[in-house]
Amino acid sequence: DKGASKDCTGLKTFSDRCLPSSVVWANIKDDLMEVMRSIREQRLESLHREALSSRCWLFETAARRYFGSRPKGEVLPPIGELLRGDAFMRIFDTDFQVKVTEKDFEDAFDTAPELTTNWRAAADSILLNLLKESDDLRQPIPHDSLALATTWFKCTYCLSYLVYPAPLTHTCCSHPYSVDLQQQHSLNTALR
Repeated sequence: DKGASKDCTGLKTFSDRCLPSSVVWANIKDDLMEVMRSIREQRLESLHREALSSRCWLFETAARRYFGSRPKGEVLPPIGELLRGDAFMRIFDTDFQVKVTEKDFEDAFDTAPELTTNWRAAADSILLNLLKESDDLRQPIPHDSLALATTWFKCTYCLSYLVYPAPLTHTCCSHPYSVDLQQQHSLNTALR
């Protein structure tokens, strides 16, 4: 404690003569700066994870409220399809230091009907393409043929027979974090 004295708070203070010399500083500077950079990166990563976790919880809460408000039997896209919507991506991409609220997600769910319509059109197109590839059909397929009672799909995973629109919500075909290509692959692979 050479060079230390107590100030009015009772804590030790050090005079300039106790600071490391320029030679000592030169020897420890790079290592010390690297340790400080590492601590800063870890702290920022931790804050980012906490913000992301909080946003996921807020999204889940808002999603439960939205899905609970929808009419029974309505075919809705997998949650991953909604998450890919611009309104939701903007919220998740917002700087982690910006506070996000449940209201932000509730406002984003205003875009869900449009996202659902687009998803449904894409999923219907995939199913129509499966019909067109069928060996049993040799005639043009009208778009409304999916709703016909004779349009059956067989799941190659669980061997269930499904009538439209059941393939859109069948567990073997819908994955919580699907993207278009995964969804198309799931429908094409699972249904024949």
